[in-house]
Amino acid sequence: MPLDLGIKASGLGDDEGFERFTAPLPVLGLRMDVALPPWWFFRSGAQVFYLENENFTGSVLEFRAAVECDPWKQVGIGLGVDPLALNIEAEGEDWPGIDLKGNVEFNYAGLQLYLWVFH
Repeated sequence: MPLDLGIKASGLGDDEGFERFTAPLPVLGLRMDVALPPWWFFRSGAQVFYLENENFTGSVLEFRAAVECDPWKQVGIGLGVDPLALNIEAEGEDWPGIDLKGNVEFNYAGLQLYLWVFH
């Protein structure tokens, strides 16, 4: 979430500062891993974030599902899918400094092929 922070002080000396940074958004997550003997695993998880504030509404939904084969003690390989949905809506009037009226939707689904090594 992009944030702007400004401070101004006056008195013996006048000073001011401004900083722009991106802060992480907290998500509620759930994860489940299931062992399928002898070398297989099913890994899944979900993360959800929802915020409603006056004229703005936003949500982030992320899911993950993968099948993993771990035939060696320190090495494994996996195949999974990782869809993501982002939705932001702004109704009513623009806020000062925020130039958004309408709806932004971003949907993504990626296929993952990965190798992991534990040492």
